[in-house]
Amino acid sequence: MFIIGLTLTLFGSRLLITNGEKIAILLRVPDVIIGLTMTAFGTSLPELMTAITSLRKKAYNISIGNILGANILNVILVIAVSSTILPIPINGNILHLHLPFVLLIVSITLLFSFMCKNTFRRRCGFMMVFAYINYLLFTFNLF
Repeated sequence: MFIIGLTLTLFGSRLLITNGEKIAILLRVPDVIIGLTMTAFGTSLPELMTAITSLRKKAYNISIGNILGANILNVILVIAVSSTILPIPINGNILHLHLPFVLLIVSITLLFSFMCKNTFRRRCGFMMVFAYINYLLFTFNLF
């Protein structure tokens, strides 16, 4: 069952990334929006499925460890290895809009964790999804 689930998750992620990106390019959606939605969601789909499965089995620490580990790996290892192969140009929008928003979301996550006494509640999740949707809308209006 594990191999079947893993295979289907990886296949679904690849299908989403490949076709979603093609559709977005045909609709002339900016590259940043494609990266913030299709690519990010497709590459995070395995972590999402692992988190949901571990939560259903009441293995909460596996879920948190998976999410934190995947994000730390993406930020540190993927960017570091990519930039050693070929430098990554950073334009002003990333420094002035995207990076501050990431810091804001991390701060809000920490605040929710402390406010909810180390329990991330449903309303906190809804508020973060709402913040992400607003971020996408704000970013889309800038381009």
